Amino acid sequence: MKDIQENLKTLNSSHAQVTNLVPDLFYYSDEAEISELGQTSANAFAVQDDGKIVICGSGLTDKYKGTYTNSFFFEKNISVIRINANGSLDKTFVGPSVQFDAYFETIDIQPDGKIIVGGGFSYEYNSKTYDYIMRLNTDGSIDENFNSGFSTLFNNDVDKVFALSDGILVTGIFNEYNGDLVFGGFTKLNLNGTINTAFNTNIQALSGLNNIDNTKICPLSNGKIIFSYDDDGDVKIGRLNSNGTLDETWSCNAVFSNNSIIIIEDSDNNIIVSVEGTIIDSVTYYTVARFNSEGVIDNSFVYPEPQSEFELFALESQPDGKILIGGWIYDCGGELQRFIQRLNIDGSLDDTFSNPYSFDFIIRQIKYLGNDEIGVGGYFAKPYKGFLKVDMSGSPITTGIPIENRTFGIKDGGNDLYDFGNFINTVTGDRTIGYNTIKEGGLIEQPINEEGYDFYSIPCTHTQCESFYSLYDFTSPYGYAYKPDVFDGKVKSGSEYFGPNSQYFTQMYPGMFVLIAKNIAIREFSITGGTGSGFEYPSKQGTVTVDVFSLMANGKEYTCFLKSVSAVPTGNPYDDPSINQIIMVPGNLDGITHLYDETSQYDDHCVQGLSDRTEIYYIMVSRGNNLALETDDAKKVAQQFLNLVAETQPVKSCSGTGCTTQTGKGKVCILNSGCTCSKWRYFYPNCTRANVVAGLCNGKSGAYVPAITVCNQRIF
Repeated sequence: MKDIQENLKTLNSSHAQVTNLVPDLFYYSDEAEISELGQTSANAFAVQDDGKIVICGSGLTDKYKGTYTNSFFFEKNISVIRINANGSLDKTFVGPSVQFDAYFETIDIQPDGKIIVGGGFSYEYNSKTYDYIMRLNTDGSIDENFNSGFSTLFNNDVDKVFALSDGILVTGIFNEYNGDLVFGGFTKLNLNGTINTAFNTNIQALSGLNNIDNTKICPLSNGKIIFSYDDDGDVKIGRLNSNGTLDETWSCNAVFSNNSIIIIEDSDNNIIVSVEGTIIDSVTYYTVARFNSEGVIDNSFVYPEPQSEFELFALESQPDGKILIGGWIYDCGGELQRFIQRLNIDGSLDDTFSNPYSFDFIIRQIKYLGNDEIGVGGYFAKPYKGFLKVDMSGSPITTGIPIENRTFGIKDGGNDLYDFGNFINTVTGDRTIGYNTIKEGGLIEQPINEEGYDFYSIPCTHTQCESFYSLYDFTSPYGYAYKPDVFDGKVKSGSEYFGPNSQYFTQMYPGMFVLIAKNIAIREFSITGGTGSGFEYPSKQGTVTVDVFSLMANGKEYTCFLKSVSAVPTGNPYDDPSINQIIMVPGNLDGITHLYDETSQYDDHCVQGLSDRTEIYYIMVSRGNNLALETDDAKKVAQQFLNLVAETQPVKSCSGTGCTTQTGKGKVCILNSGCTCSKWRYFYPNCTRANVVAGLCNGKSGAYVPAITVCNQRIF
């Protein structure tokens, strides 16, 4: 018997054996229907001593209110989560929830393990308001001892927090804290959250230095602090002593084009700064420059000039002196160096760091984690969503942000494949909302509590695509090709959706969506949603074709239900692709009802009468240029899929009585009374044409094999 975990492993390595059989395969994406809910980003992250990673951002877990046909809006947006070192969600950590228009931007961990978070929010808890900054206990709960006795904190957004042994450095676009003025969006707090009066007084008294919105800083290993400031309209960087007084020994004469800079210290105590075309001593430095520990520019460090579309959000230094950079990097370096790169010690691109899977959107933070691991966070969904670890060559080594109970279907899929669709539903003893209720765009969500709704359909167990817009492929004949390279689908309990003790998984492969569920106890299985094929534009009225056929796989019979939605082929490869669904169940058609929408407008497809079926398989593939998947091709696709994953017919063993010689047939097995089966032949070991030994065959037992294999062929 093939275990469901084995199914997942087999498909991860062999899925192309199936998709290669689809003519004109269209590589659609499973972009979430509610894309705003699908945005799972890591604005920042911090690593605990035990290897767990605390992530802050937006859209990490969502609840919403509204109805499916009206606009959605967030009720709450849980914006701080913690994942274990292996990438799984740490459910012992319960972070704070803020409204949709609020966010957490920055995070750091104090030496005692408590967590400082900042951003754009005003959070009320136990009659106290936490404005733009708060501290969490190690379990994610609010630390009410932080800045106790004050009703407000900052008066505007916090951009960065740095947890030090003696306090907290904070930057942002604020100019007040607890009602006190602070220097240019930069201050230091004591460990209890109150203002560090001495430090704040010293930086307020800096002679000749003007306030600058969102001062950029970098705490150094020697306790000093690099900071940006305004000097008569010029952006410069200076150095402070640990008490906030100006360090007069610093001699940097660089003038930066703006204050959108990032500052870090490398392993040799050099200062690395993102510069965006800064001119220093008549030399233009593109993107990244290096200064020694006293502020003198290092002219041996030169990054190549980008052509366009270049903005940095992340810098990190490795112990070997190489520099990791991330952000919106699109046209400097190769395709596999987009959004993240590593620089050699001379500033040139390190071609040995080339993510073979490529990122698909902006990188916000990079951190060297030790043990030859690098953490990456941002707005990307590929190769993983929101956060991942990569090795020293840039290849992923863990999964991304865990997506819990995601129940969203496909929004578009590319080239207007869908309006909304691929919502998967079942009817069990406990799940009673059936196909007749949810078809034709009916009920797809259900109230979960007073805070909002959750989709009624079955959640995916893999990470869905973030947005197909960033995956446009000029090399594809269809102008679009989503080809996920990393498969993070997981086998999960299906008890809520497929009956007690069941298991299931979903996975998106290049060109194919898959769901497999085993040990099921369901009465009905359906796919619902809307295709949009009924509209006049961009193609004429769609066409629906269906078929039912039977296949044998691994000694078992399977009934397959095909539904294809297509439109009139025009020869234009940018027209809507077709939607082709194949539902496969063991056994024959007896007792099963096949239902589907005949108008092409809806993605409705259902099989009922499944009470005695213990497994179900569902795949969806697409063809370009409105071409439907013909039945002959569908049979080939389903046959190969079932060959890879279907259950194997149990071997029926029983004692044999021997074999006899028949004219023209050679030796033929003699069945005992307990081994009769109309669809199977009984083979006895050594009862073959090649056996020339007279008398009884050797051995004490035999086994059933398919009837298409004649008894006098040797299979043992």
